[in-house]
Amino acid sequence: MQEIYNQPAQNNAEDYALAGQLSLRDAPRVAEELKQALVAGRNIRVRTGDVEAMDLSIVQLLVASIKTAEASGCAIAIEAPEGGVLDQVLKRAGLDQPLDGCLQRRDGFWIGLSCQASKEEGYAQ
Repeated sequence: MQEIYNQPAQNNAEDYALAGQLSLRDAPRVAEELKQALVAGRNIRVRTGDVEAMDLSIVQLLVASIKTAEASGCAIAIEAPEGGVLDQVLKRAGLDQPLDGCLQRRDGFWIGLSCQASKEEGYAQ
């Protein structure tokens, strides 16, 4: 059985932990939780270390949440432990490289940066 829970973090941030087997049927709930936090102006850190399985609908949702965060003026970091489920799914889908210079892998996280910020910080390729 899948679990999706959030744990309040410090500094106006939401710490979300995804766990279990996540699929298309879980996407609406995950999307709504992330959207509520972003619309409220909170920064988000998504933990995926306890995910046992994940399909591309959840990956698509996580990538879309980066765009939503940028539009809302928020920051988002998506944990992707090396060799973990999310890391494996990203590699199988060919998404293990930075996307348009706006999604960067740094210290085991996929970090959504605005395209302008990523260029200014030298992250865009």
